[in-house]
Amino acid sequence: MRIANPMYDAVFKYLLEDPASAKLIVGAILGEEIESLEMAPQEAAVQVGSPQQAAPEGTGFTVLRVDFAATVRTAAGEHLRVLIEVQKARYSNDVMRFRRYLGMHYADQRNTVTYAEGGRERERPRRLTTIYFLGEPLPRTAATVLKVAREYVDAVTGDRLPQREEFVEALTHDCYVVQVSRLPAQRRNDLEKLLSVFDQDLRAANSRHALELDAATMPERYAPVLRRLQLATASPELRHAMLTEDEIVDAWERVHRENLEQQEAIANNRKAIAEQQEAIAEQQEAIATRDRTIETQRAEIEALRRRLGDGG
Repeated sequence: MRIANPMYDAVFKYLLEDPASAKLIVGAILGEEIESLEMAPQEAAVQVGSPQQAAPEGTGFTVLRVDFAATVRTAAGEHLRVLIEVQKARYSNDVMRFRRYLGMHYADQRNTVTYAEGGRERERPRRLTTIYFLGEPLPRTAATVLKVAREYVDAVTGDRLPQREEFVEALTHDCYVVQVSRLPAQRRNDLEKLLSVFDQDLRAANSRHALELDAATMPERYAPVLRRLQLATASPELRHAMLTEDEIVDAWERVHRENLEQQEAIANNRKAIAEQQEAIAEQQEAIATRDRTIETQRAEIEALRRRLGDGG
């Protein structure tokens, strides 16, 4: 089966705009039952690096962010209204942009839920969970999906505490990092089978915009994801968007390579200048040493002359 490559921003967003696909993907990664999932208003989904914006720092092209409001049923049977932020990036080095997005969520007064207490309505911040899809691997972690989960621990006794506190929940969050390039050839569970739709090793021979996937390897419940990505291959708008992204990424990466080459050339020039300055300094020291030797010899000769003159 040929499907559109969801590592392209336009396809990734198209995939998550489908409620059934988004619910399956988010639920599988979190390992929790998603009872409802709604995409946040369009203005809350930020794409960085569009043609109207300046090129970002480093090698990054885009950090695509899509936010969801969800109702999650926990293993304990609790229903939680949470905010799920999904970010996709080709690279992992633009950490400050990820942090700015988190700061926006923590500061946004709209990210609250209303509840009744003592006959009055009160507000509290929603629990936040982040999911990062990375095109490049982290240098020291081989996990396909890295789960960073908080624990409550008594720092004095070392005991793990089962209860959660609203104060702590409002100021901290769990996160998941999906390393697309770490997907193994042999899928070990249903989650990796689902994530195979992101596997760049499956790119079609004649197009990096498409992946060739064996649909028989995909669990039946994930069929909506395959259908959505298969449908995307027929969209002229998505094909055009992928071509545009290719052009911009290729241009920016070329500029980045040229900048690296220029920086390397400047570093080499500075090293050569430093070596020349060191050689000049050594030559000057040699000259100074020679001059001191000559001056010493002259003084010795003059002293000898005086002694010979006195003896005469």
